Amino acid sequence: MYHAPVMDGLTEVLLYRDPTRPLRVHANVPRTVAHNLPRGAKLHYDFGPEADPKKRLELALNVLTLFLPPGEDGEEAVRCRSNATSRTAFRLAEAFADEFLAPMEGTGATIAEDVLRAWIRIQAEAWPELERYPELPGPRWEPLDPSGRRPR
Repeated sequence: MYHAPVMDGLTEVLLYRDPTRPLRVHANVPRTVAHNLPRGAKLHYDFGPEADPKKRLELALNVLTLFLPPGEDGEEAVRCRSNATSRTAFRLAEAFADEFLAPMEGTGATIAEDVLRAWIRIQAEAWPELERYPELPGPRWEPLDPSGRRPR
């Protein structure tokens, strides 16, 4: 079983569309967990309101697994179709996909590590007592410009 490493020096999650093939989404997140896509399906990430919800959820699960590897939350790991994730990452994947990835449009965006860690902490503390997740103040991501280049 492979556990996602916490990437040394990672300061943000970068998501962007390939300018030559706009249906292809790239991320600086390793694809370590597969759970929501059918067997044999190619694991492609996606974001935005028009994205396949299963591809969005797969991306969310991999992002959260990067920051919450199996066992790091003190709970038993959740076995996925491929590899495993932490129970907290598994619980929060849908909320993360809805809050961060579904509204994201355009060429892509960056999500700062501190924003992501704060969101995880707020959500994990609220689980399962709240039906609605508390809001994180401030911007959730920084959009990329239309050329696909990251802002400076």
